[in-house]
Amino acid sequence: MDKMRVPGSEESSFSKKSSLSTDLIVAVAVLALFYGFLSLARYWTAPVNPEAKIDLSISALPRYALFSVARIAIAYILSLVVSLIYGYIAARNATAERLMIPLLDTLQSIPVLCFLPGVMLAMAALFPSSQFGLELGAILLLFTGQAWNMVFSVYTSLKSIPRELLEAARLYRLSWWQRFIQLELPHTAIGLIWNSMMSVASAWF
Repeated sequence: MDKMRVPGSEESSFSKKSSLSTDLIVAVAVLALFYGFLSLARYWTAPVNPEAKIDLSISALPRYALFSVARIAIAYILSLVVSLIYGYIAARNATAERLMIPLLDTLQSIPVLCFLPGVMLAMAALFPSSQFGLELGAILLLFTGQAWNMVFSVYTSLKSIPRELLEAARLYRLSWWQRFIQLELPHTAIGLIWNSMMSVASAWF
């Protein structure tokens, strides 16, 4: 007699196989990320090399791409934090707004390359014995290329919240944190995401 097939047994085995493959992919990704962090830390703490040696082989491209993406990611996280704090204070404090917005407008009008000599020399002087100073200088330069338009995006989004929504938040007696999470941050999301893409593209350039 033929063996009877249990209904759902094939689906169960298929789900187990797909779950196993997903686990393997996640494990490989975590190991690769861990190795990338180790490689990055080893490079940043290495002694400064006065002569830059560029490896032109194809096998070196993933390593260089990792370093570039890490710099951009760190600079973007700093830009995002500064944008939310700076934009919020400028939009909610009229006295600070009169100083912060002209200052921001002045800083964004200065080309990034104007910061290059001073920032790199200062960072190299702070960390003369390791590569960390040069890497930190590069991250700060990327920050100056990312932050300004993101700050303006947060500021203009917060200033353009309809008065009816702000009055509703007051009627519901939302705390400043609840108002920020439930009203202000969602209102800034679209503009901030768009300007984040532009900032990352500018930083990569």
